[in-house]
Amino acid sequence: MYPSPSSAGLVSLNLNNNNYYKLPPALAAATSLSKLWLTNNTRLVLTVGDVDDILSRLSRLRLLALDVPRMPVHVLDQLVECAPHLQVVDKLRLLRE
Repeated sequence: MYPSPSSAGLVSLNLNNNNYYKLPPALAAATSLSKLWLTNNTRLVLTVGDVDDILSRLSRLRLLALDVPRMPVHVLDQLVECAPHLQVVDKLRLLRE
């Protein structure tokens, strides 16, 4: 994903089942994003830097779907602190809803 004028208009983005090992920095430009799916990215490791540099800039983001057990607790704590309005959902909960 590369920064482009159209990325600012994205509302929902499904990046499930990819081989990401880190978040694409260009996500920070998707300022209208309200839903982001990142499940089944087996190599993905989120860092505090990802939260600070990318996810915290997505002020409209309300749903973030990930494989929570692979997220370090201190990163989840940082995410909750930066975005208290954000619902973080694990893939098993998504399957049940």
